Amino acid sequence: MVDVARVHLAQYPPQEVEVLDTTGRKPVTRTARFLFLDSSGRPLSRTRFTPRCGRRPGSPQGCPSRRTMT
Repeated sequence: MVDVARVHLAQYPPQEVEVLDTTGRKPVTRTARFLFLDSSGRPLSRTRFTPRCGRRPGSPQGCPSRRTMT
């Protein structure tokens, strides 16, 4: 799997996109690297990624289920 991911990343490297970072007290614009972009070059959010999968996450034929830290 690691070899497949390495080849994929070589073909489709992360793209730098300016984002609004609201994690601090004062929002700032910064550059972030994203693996998944839409056809317009915008980062895919959870709400924009799920419809592209065609099914609800976690369904047998759909996207992989979410993993959470315990």
